[in-house]
Amino acid sequence: MVRGEPEAKYPNAWSWILLVLLINSFSKDDKAAIVWPHEFGESILALRRLGLLPASSIKEVALASSKNSFKVKLPLNFEFAFENNPINEVDLQFLHLVRFLKETVRKFRSRSRHLVIIDGLDDILSDREIQFQSLAALVTEVSRLNQFFREKQVPGKILILCRTDLFERLPGPNKNKLRQDSAIDFNWYSDPRKPFNSDLVKLANLRASLTYKSLGNLFTAFFPAEVDGLNIYAYLLNNTRHTPRDFLQLLKHIQKYSSDVRLDAEEVKSGIRDYSIYYFLPEIKDELVGYVSEDIVEKVFTLLSVLRKRDFTLAEIESIASSRRDYKDIELERIFEVLYECSAIGHIERGSAGNNRFTFKYRTRHSSFSAFDRIFIHRGIWKAMNM
Repeated sequence: MVRGEPEAKYPNAWSWILLVLLINSFSKDDKAAIVWPHEFGESILALRRLGLLPASSIKEVALASSKNSFKVKLPLNFEFAFENNPINEVDLQFLHLVRFLKETVRKFRSRSRHLVIIDGLDDILSDREIQFQSLAALVTEVSRLNQFFREKQVPGKILILCRTDLFERLPGPNKNKLRQDSAIDFNWYSDPRKPFNSDLVKLANLRASLTYKSLGNLFTAFFPAEVDGLNIYAYLLNNTRHTPRDFLQLLKHIQKYSSDVRLDAEEVKSGIRDYSIYYFLPEIKDELVGYVSEDIVEKVFTLLSVLRKRDFTLAEIESIASSRRDYKDIELERIFEVLYECSAIGHIERGSAGNNRFTFKYRTRHSSFSAFDRIFIHRGIWKAMNM
């Protein structure tokens, strides 16, 4: 529907999609002003004729808007046809459409608050840089629209749920400003000296209390106090990247091995093995596919399987790769940088008397992969790769 250079078309394309989703929400509001602006009602009808409403997702709006023939009749005799028009004319008409929708939204009033929440951005990633440009344009355009809504007192807001590592990879000079002015960071990592105070532990207890109302502490009620000399909180958290998804999946996999009211240490270990094989390793591989191709992901983990060590140097893994003909074009340093960014690996600095120092991205956000430091495989992968 929108032609021209990608950098120029993304902002308007995102505005169109987001405004349609917001108008879709407005159209269902029974607390809206008794008399809606005439233009708003006409716009609703026009969008329904196009098949854009009702709309439940970005994908639905994008597919409906990208048809070869797209004709819309708007109020005040605005009529646009998108067939066989010169490129500059098509772009100009689309700009008018976006402006018209903004003007329509501007006039809407209600006692309700409308939220458009966007999630799953990593699902559309590929190793093409154009995807990052598109997502960067989305973040910027959402900020602009939200500012417009505030200024015009529109009862709507657009929220983006975005992984920190993904946000940091987006191009653009204003990311830090957006982050400071418009973002809330969720940092689930807490003081390792007090793992029982972790927000993840509190989250699990809160979730369990929805089923067991009188349950005080899930971990003291059903888990052993220690496993392999570590208190149960530290033992469990060490097998995750300190994210809600990792932690709750870990508990779900351990639950399958419960044979009595209270778990023993061996049942906990069996659950962790199950989690490592069927959740953690596949999850890491899925995250890598957004940055490198699937066949390269498999080759890298084949190398790690051959090495079968929990910590090593980049030179060691490169030595194994150099002996294999089909690995000669793989940029291992770049791939390990990505592995570090998603916390599949970290760095280890060995100290005296076993006082080792570990650095992971989820612990130290501004740390980076170093080709000269020893690499440490995340514990969540150990069981899956028989390390």
